[in-house]
Amino acid sequence: MGYLKDLLSGDIIGYSQQVAQKALSDRSKEFCRIVPVDEIIGQLKNDGIISDHQGKELKILKHDSDKRDQLLTILKKERSGEDFEKFCDVLTENSVTTVQKFGKKLREAAANY
Repeated sequence: MGYLKDLLSGDIIGYSQQVAQKALSDRSKEFCRIVPVDEIIGQLKNDGIISDHQGKELKILKHDSDKRDQLLTILKKERSGEDFEKFCDVLTENSVTTVQKFGKKLREAAANY
């Protein structure tokens, strides 16, 4: 499996970068339809998932689809499995049920690889 487990408890404690990339790739259409980039940029920066510079670059893009594509690229190519976990947390803590469900679905997909 592509996840890391705590040796004592057996709990999943993180995912490999390859597993995170696969989960994001396999669910890219849903990602581009559901993820509210403008709404979560601040949290992504606060959690260290994206840099201030990347946050500014995302904000200046005019179309939501371009923002989602750019964020997906950042997550798949430049971020670790730990950042993937944090990203899923940001989604599951969102106030919109559809976004919360997608965060859970993304995490579950990674756990099954």
